[in-house]
Amino acid sequence: YKHSKKNETNIKDDIELNVKTLILKSLKGNNGCLVLGKFRVLTKAHFNLIKLATKEFDKVLVCLVTSKDTKETEDLRLRMLEVALKQFGNKVQIVKHNNGNLLRIISNADFNINAVYAGSDRISDYEKQLKNMLGMKVKELNRTDEDISATKVIANINNEKYFNANTPKEIHFLYPDILKAYS
Repeated sequence: YKHSKKNETNIKDDIELNVKTLILKSLKGNNGCLVLGKFRVLTKAHFNLIKLATKEFDKVLVCLVTSKDTKETEDLRLRMLEVALKQFGNKVQIVKHNNGNLLRIISNADFNINAVYAGSDRISDYEKQLKNMLGMKVKELNRTDEDISATKVIANINNEKYFNANTPKEIHFLYPDILKAYS
């Protein structure tokens, strides 16, 4: 390995630091992941993904992203997450952010993040954002035909039976508030 501005000792130091970093990230308790989204309505697909992440990782950071078009529903969306994810205790931490800047979100995390979950449509963007982060993985979410999007739930928001079938039971009591927000 050669570098135009580094001598052999500097290069060896860099390699040693990278190895130490990778080892530290792999130790029990240091394996966290990030799941982010607008979560306009928390669907069963979102919930099951987070549940899966709690089994695969030591900690899960769930980031509620709020943009101009979702500002009005931020409190409701946060409440959906808090109620549904309460069962995971301190294994899941919820934070809010005003955009999807992964580097900023990860740098402000209270624990080490080794992976970011992404839908197929976001893989390329996330990989570009994380290209210089040592040991960081982007894990693709594979949707099945049974995974209903928040967009579909909102399109059918007047159908409580449809809502209940496609959202976690923990948020069903919030249906009147969600109906009001999206009608």
